[in-house]
Amino acid sequence: MRSSDSAMSVTPLSSMIMPIRSLIPLLAIVASVANGAARAADGHSGAYEFSSRPWPLRYFLYIQDPDVIRAMNIKTAEWNVRVEKGLENHVYRDYEEFFPPERTIETPDGKLGIVLMTFSKTGILLTPGFNRFNFTAVVSNIGNLVLLKNGFNDKNNKPYNFANWWELPGSHIMSPAVCDGTEGYRYKTDNPKDTNYVGGFGCREWSAQLQDDDRPYIDVTSYWEADFVIIDRLVGWSGFDSKPKPVIGKYVKNWVCLHECPNGEEPGIISNIEEWTKKHGFPMPVRPKRQPEFPDSMFKDIYEE
Repeated sequence: MRSSDSAMSVTPLSSMIMPIRSLIPLLAIVASVANGAARAADGHSGAYEFSSRPWPLRYFLYIQDPDVIRAMNIKTAEWNVRVEKGLENHVYRDYEEFFPPERTIETPDGKLGIVLMTFSKTGILLTPGFNRFNFTAVVSNIGNLVLLKNGFNDKNNKPYNFANWWELPGSHIMSPAVCDGTEGYRYKTDNPKDTNYVGGFGCREWSAQLQDDDRPYIDVTSYWEADFVIIDRLVGWSGFDSKPKPVIGKYVKNWVCLHECPNGEEPGIISNIEEWTKKHGFPMPVRPKRQPEFPDSMFKDIYEE
């Protein structure tokens, strides 16, 4: 579980957006390089034991300012060296060393960088350019999604953590979900006055829309205020049995299609959202009544079901 936020500096408006909303995730960059490390401190219990269930992700998506992603490529490479030398007490190394933005979408208010990992059903990383590492993805028994370098039998390389598999007992629309280290600041409270509260769109909202057959796309907009919306740093996913859905969002004033756009359209700005939805037979995006839609305060008794 990683967090990697920073400020956008493309325009005066975007330079104000990210520092306000991303302060807490920025402070958590080092602390959450490998979420689950604390839980695995007792001899790394579960961290190197992997689930026997089939690999669940067809793709993993990470969206952030592309300049921040490139900066994190450098920072995490340095971090990983320290982890490998034992200078940092963490179970895993961090995946962001390896993955620059595959695509950058420019809007009048800022840039959106997209990192995409695609997998085979056996967890082999298919993303072009990384075959030399022989990365295989697995789910650890403490719920981390990690990349194994050179397969299962390489004991000389610590796994590279990239997210967490979050699953509730029973059947729930927002579970399972693929989350990262910033989500704790989003879901543990829904009190906007709490200094640890982030709000906005997160991993549970992604999974709920992915798994809702009545929703033809995934809207990743963070609806913060009546006149202020943005596509914030986020992670997303799809399974092999999931229906492919376009990933869209509104970045300040412009709607954008980010991934798996309909009818082979290239990702980029949607010039007119009304015409676009009509063209594809989709309903117009509707602002949710609250966001996040699934804070923990709404599910206090969920484990008793």
